[in-house]
Amino acid sequence: MKMIPAVPAARRIASERNIDLTAIRGTGDYGAVLTRDVLAFKEAEVNLTAVAASMADYYGIDTASLSSESGKIRKADVLAQLKTADGAEAASAAEYDELPMSGMRNVIAENMLNSMSSQPQYTMCAELDTTEVFKFLAEAKTAFTNYADAKLTFTDIMVKIVAVALKQHPKINSALIDGRIRRYNTAHVGIAVALDDGLIVPVVKFADKLSLSAINRVGQDLISRARENKLTKDEYSGSSFSISNLGNFPVDFSTPIINTPEGGILGISKTSKKPVVVNDEIVIRTMTGFSLTLDHRIIDGIEGAKFLKTFEELLAKPMCVLVDL
Repeated sequence: MKMIPAVPAARRIASERNIDLTAIRGTGDYGAVLTRDVLAFKEAEVNLTAVAASMADYYGIDTASLSSESGKIRKADVLAQLKTADGAEAASAAEYDELPMSGMRNVIAENMLNSMSSQPQYTMCAELDTTEVFKFLAEAKTAFTNYADAKLTFTDIMVKIVAVALKQHPKINSALIDGRIRRYNTAHVGIAVALDDGLIVPVVKFADKLSLSAINRVGQDLISRARENKLTKDEYSGSSFSISNLGNFPVDFSTPIINTPEGGILGISKTSKKPVVVNDEIVIRTMTGFSLTLDHRIIDGIEGAKFLKTFEELLAKPMCVLVDL
């Protein structure tokens, strides 16, 4: 039996008047039934459950018009009253909206289902030190603004570092196509871009061979035109690996789904300053969450761990990767 919060006096009066407390909407703290609630309770509502009473009040239904074969008016009786002349329930329309699946959402749904059903996926997560990357970003932003009239982003840097790491770990930069493992000799890095009704993954081709300024120029152009629905099919296909950056949201880690037929995807989560132990001393460092999802058919766990190790080392010394020497 459900315990209804009520003050003692309210319980006594309700008992004397043979009123079911569950039918009364309390006005006290946390919905507690007060004495005034019992005294103000209408006799016509004695056989109305609390849920039914709330629904009737919400939809503006006169409770006197309600009836029930059981004698106790419940939620189903209120819903029955809400039925329109053609039998559709107005309550459903008020409780939720139904929208048709757009063409893009249908494609996304099909791709995601295909990815999860055809590729046994696993995700390994790591919180890595990105202090040096953000130091580099802060310094390089000024140069990009002053000399290239461009805005360097964290995503640009991630594309370059990921591309270099992929070259060192070709097993990660691979795909299973028509029963054969295809290992790419260059890194075509896809960038997941959120749209109003879905997402698209434009591809920075030959990212391992491009300078950081070129990645910035190409990447920003692709992202801008992706949001305007102006990409050609070639510009959002042919990726060998993808990244998905959710760093602007309060997401510690994610489990990104592989963009089929690629062998992996790297999810980037929020960045925050945290106390960590470095050389036996507690210092404040900038830490970022990363989630690496891989196709277990062609990439074993140890290979993923090795990739993350290299990725971590590159994050610690970004100057060696990001500056053309």
